[in-house]
Amino acid sequence: YEDFIIVLGFATHLDSVIEKIKEMSSQHPVYAPDVPVAGGGLFTIDYVTENEEKFDFVYNHLADEESRSVFLDIINYKISGKVEYLFRTFCDKNEIYNDILKLNNNETIVDLGAYDGDTIREFTSYTNEKYNHIYALEPDAKNYKKLVKNTEHMENITTFNMGAWSQKDTLIFDKKAGRNSKLSSKGIPVEVSDLDSLIAEPVTMIKMDVEGAE
Repeated sequence: YEDFIIVLGFATHLDSVIEKIKEMSSQHPVYAPDVPVAGGGLFTIDYVTENEEKFDFVYNHLADEESRSVFLDIINYKISGKVEYLFRTFCDKNEIYNDILKLNNNETIVDLGAYDGDTIREFTSYTNEKYNHIYALEPDAKNYKKLVKNTEHMENITTFNMGAWSQKDTLIFDKKAGRNSKLSSKGIPVEVSDLDSLIAEPVTMIKMDVEGAE
């Protein structure tokens, strides 16, 4: 068959696979539907229409034309599943850290959802292990143990076994939902805090890998 449509049913970070997908997309229509791994809630044109004011607010507050272009491409991808929108937003890590973020040796970074310290290791590799201070929050107890172990050799780093919130509190977190973990009436108590209560100095960069309630 020469005329067909390709629908992807997997995700990948492998460069070789991504290049193969790019090659196929130059010859045939390729779709990678954006559907939830767990739970419901589809990102449809109706969802965008219902939340148009919120999308407009974000778009109008982005700092530059490139950011606005990426924002629109992501929305178009999530609605259509067409991979060409994603490819237009691609950039490698060197471009992110050196050309966009333009890190220096005096950064104060806050890592929300620090996991096991993977982003911290990546960050410090681009600053030659030089920085002002790193603050890392991770609410999951198992992940936090890994975070502490992986960063115990580092100086000027403060870790917190808690989540980010609008104020200091203890919330119930449902871990049974897996990837769809969320605040719930049943689960385990998790300590949370606003950043102003934890950090007194100015922050130069905040990385967020969180569940959305923050």
